[in-house]
Amino acid sequence: QWYRNSITRYRRAVKDDIERAHERATITRTLESVGWLNEFVTRFWLMFEPSLSRMVIDIVDPILAQSTPGFLDSLRLTTFTLGTKAPRINGVRTYSELEDRNQIVMDWHASFTPNDLSDVPPVLRENRVNPKVVLTVRVGKGFIGAGMPILVEDMVFKGKMQVKLQLGPVFPHVRTAEVCFLERPTIDFSLKPVGGDTFGFDIAHIPGLRTFILDMMHSTIGPMFYAPNRFKIDVEQLISGAVANIPSAKGVLVVNMRSARGLPKMDTFGKADPYVNITTVKHPELSVKTEVIEKTLSPAWEQKLFLLIYSKTDTV
Repeated sequence: QWYRNSITRYRRAVKDDIERAHERATITRTLESVGWLNEFVTRFWLMFEPSLSRMVIDIVDPILAQSTPGFLDSLRLTTFTLGTKAPRINGVRTYSELEDRNQIVMDWHASFTPNDLSDVPPVLRENRVNPKVVLTVRVGKGFIGAGMPILVEDMVFKGKMQVKLQLGPVFPHVRTAEVCFLERPTIDFSLKPVGGDTFGFDIAHIPGLRTFILDMMHSTIGPMFYAPNRFKIDVEQLISGAVANIPSAKGVLVVNMRSARGLPKMDTFGKADPYVNITTVKHPELSVKTEVIEKTLSPAWEQKLFLLIYSKTDTV
């Protein structure tokens, strides 16, 4: 009996070791499927999308109004609905060899193809809402310059995101979350006048229009989301309500942090682990920081930092 129990325990231990080793190799070398997460997002999207669409209109429409190219009199976002099909996470790669035990880093391969219904459950196809984005373009003035609504169709978005979570002892045990695109995402679309049966062509082929729209999108998103820039969310402050007590921002300070030379030695080996932290006197709890470059006295960050300013008389 002792021999049988020993063999059983040994086989179970070996099997567990092999499974753990295989799982460790899989999550670091290949993309994991996250069907359970996509199933959750598919249903959660139905409640979240209306709020998201309203927020996009509030943010993007003023930018379009101020960035209208010279050959147009005005460009406005009048309707924005992403539809009932949710974005999809095609795969996740996890970094398991991090030295910081309080940090989780994942690469997410995401896509948004709202017109492809092959992966949508039949129950969610009922009462389906198609994506609808309407840009009102005005060329010239007077009667000739009447606004012409343009319908954005056949939208496709694919990108590779990196998500970094910094854990902490305070509930919900996530101090900060950082998100960035590791490379420029693929964005495609068609622009057709409402009532396309009359015109029947993609006016994005008009010289300069597609390029202008894509450049404007990348120039707006890039400083916040394209690596090495990261969009950082202080989860602890959001949960505690500290952010809600801060008044509306007066502006944004953009700092191009290039490099430093001749820093003082900070360890016995004559090196340092330099970084730059920027904050204001009146709101020291809100700060932005460069990445830490280890063991050097001449760091080169080449990062762009964004700090919200809440008072014109504040000191950085």
